Amino acid sequence: MKLLKPGGYIQWNETDPSSASIDANALASGNASATQKMLNFMQSPEIAKSTNCISELPSILSSNDFESVIYDRARIDFADRAAWNIGFLLTYEDAMIKAERLEAMELKIVLEKLHGEMCQGSFVQPEIMLAVARKL
Repeated sequence: MKLLKPGGYIQWNETDPSSASIDANALASGNASATQKMLNFMQSPEIAKSTNCISELPSILSSNDFESVIYDRARIDFADRAAWNIGFLLTYEDAMIKAERLEAMELKIVLEKLHGEMCQGSFVQPEIMLAVARKL
């Protein structure tokens, strides 16, 4: 942020796992147990501490001499669900490996079950944060 000249802009897009929920149809079908486990992990305190900056971004930018131009949050479009599911699968796998929660074979089984649920319509729907700010 210090390299940006006054008058320059910064744009920041971020997925907020703390706001995520599972698609209601998947929950009603009972086909979301692995998806629920993934969401619980992604919203756990150990993960939440690394995503706290999302809600604090306006004050972080302000304290670094930025003026907010746009700050918006929205749910992702239903049409984009396949891409988001892939992103969540990869993020979940990486986070589980870093947290050393499961052995390799256990993780493989969990990911296969999760993939199967997602192929059947289970869907994690997070909010997306968009921030645009101008350097003062």
